[in-house]
Amino acid sequence: MGYAVMEVTPSERRSMGGRVMEWSPSLDSGRRYVTDKLTPDRLVMLLKGADSGNLADMLALWDEMRAKDLFLQGVVNTRRMAVTGLDWELVSASDMMTKVRDKKLADEATEYCRERLQSLRGSDGSSSRKLGFRGLLHHLSGAIGPNFASAELIWDGFELAEFDLVPAHRVLVNPWESPDIRIVTNEDLMGVPMKPGKFVVHMPNPKPGHPFAVTIARAMAVAYILKHYAVRNWSIFMEVFGIPPRTGTYPSGCSPDEKSEMARMLKNLGTDAWGLFREGFEFQFHEVNRGSEPYSGFINHVERTQAILMLGQNMTTTSVNATGTYSAATVHENVRYDILKDDLMSEAEMVRDQILAWMVALKFPGRNAAAPCFHRRMDNPNDRKLNAEMMDVAVNKLKLPLAKDYAYARLGLQKPPDGAKEEDLIGTTPKEATDNGSGSDGTGRTDPGAEEGAEKGSAAGTS
Repeated sequence: MGYAVMEVTPSERRSMGGRVMEWSPSLDSGRRYVTDKLTPDRLVMLLKGADSGNLADMLALWDEMRAKDLFLQGVVNTRRMAVTGLDWELVSASDMMTKVRDKKLADEATEYCRERLQSLRGSDGSSSRKLGFRGLLHHLSGAIGPNFASAELIWDGFELAEFDLVPAHRVLVNPWESPDIRIVTNEDLMGVPMKPGKFVVHMPNPKPGHPFAVTIARAMAVAYILKHYAVRNWSIFMEVFGIPPRTGTYPSGCSPDEKSEMARMLKNLGTDAWGLFREGFEFQFHEVNRGSEPYSGFINHVERTQAILMLGQNMTTTSVNATGTYSAATVHENVRYDILKDDLMSEAEMVRDQILAWMVALKFPGRNAAAPCFHRRMDNPNDRKLNAEMMDVAVNKLKLPLAKDYAYARLGLQKPPDGAKEEDLIGTTPKEATDNGSGSDGTGRTDPGAEEGAEKGSAAGTS
């Protein structure tokens, strides 16, 4: 695709109409719970089934693990929101690349895509799958983990009208035919291909052969079942040893009914904390051994591993048995920078190649218009300061040309609107600096220092 210039054939245009993801009572009304009574053998069967094309169970496993494991859900949300929490923008290809033939057309395509995407809105509540552009990006960020998320692009004529997310239970792979992912419909239970331009498929880590053989979701599944058994056994341990043992003595000559009554009251003391006994009855609470907890250390180890796997670090997620945790955590990002950078690059490439390129090709047929670049704005004040210093070196020392739109975006500043009055602006624009000359202070007055330097230079020249 080069720099995202593409043409759409007539047959492709015809195939993009209509809607594939129609609601189906037989396909969408039921739900399987794959983690109920999960055992190691069943987990192995699910993972091997994903390699054989049963992708739906693998995706369901991931969703249920996040729903049942509170810590896992927290670190996954941290990783996803590190991306989706950033504002997005579209940058013209003419500002990012030097090989764009028609820069004016590229700018026009950028403005069209920006206005179109901003105009798309989500569902009014009648459908849980109809999304605006922000909702689409949030849904597609769910590919972090299972390495797959998808949505259908709904076109009104040749303009993008809305998005419809693809639920996990509708996807499968027929590895004996092709490695392509297919979507199950009422008309074809073996699945129809997810054609480019009609579906957007986000796979952050594409791999040949079995693309889901090595994913974060599979590694998390091992940690999940270890933690699942540890928590279950810990609950049993707490039920048995969490309440101090109680013993009672009774005087000789008690009837069986009196003994039964005392046994019942001793049993209820574990929860009721009170009892009524006849004179002569005695009872005693025995102190429980308060040694090390046998399961908490193992569970903490699993959670540290989960945090490192998802975030690249664990200092911001746990403070167990740690000293100086706050000062140590301040040097860690919530998500390690190289991981976040890779997530942003994968998302930007997916949006440009699978959404923006098709929007431009359909809107400007036969004109070879370059699609804009998708970008997330990093609003870290330290990054802005670093960008300002880098641009100062590039422009003032290396004399490199720099697009004004790029400078405004990197500094997090709002570009003045066209036709803005001079009194509404702060500072000197490049045009004013050029008009006023090198000795001007930006108000039309000549700098006395510049005049003095000019006079000295003139005197030196005449001498």
